[in-house]
Amino acid sequence: MNKRLKFYLINLGLVMVLSFVLLQFMNGTGNDYPFNFFGISIVIAIPIIYFQYPILNYKKNWIYKSVIFYLSMLIFLFLLGVILAWNEKVGSNEAGTWLARFDSGLRVTIYGQIFGGIFSFIIIVLTNIALKSKLIEK
Repeated sequence: MNKRLKFYLINLGLVMVLSFVLLQFMNGTGNDYPFNFFGISIVIAIPIIYFQYPILNYKKNWIYKSVIFYLSMLIFLFLLGVILAWNEKVGSNEAGTWLARFDSGLRVTIYGQIFGGIFSFIIIVLTNIALKSKLIEK
């Protein structure tokens, strides 16, 4: 199995596990939101992880790679917020407007970092550093 496929599978697996853990914290809210969250997060993660690999191989510096992982997390959280609020009213913005979707994207980006994003970011970066010889091109 080549390194790109290993990188893809391991990181997608990490996103799935971390999203599932977050789903467990949100479970019991009386609606189907957590399950929508889980499915949508996987769909969003697939292209982000795919396009992340060549960018990560551009430089060998792990500070650079960590910044790429962090920016990828921010893109993930923003897109998650936009999709979850597709037809929802957000703040004083009317439901279904691009302003409401953008507002939700910003809110999920901010609160997502506070409530689980930083923890997930650290786990993903440390896993990739630990497996760097098997995942990242030299």
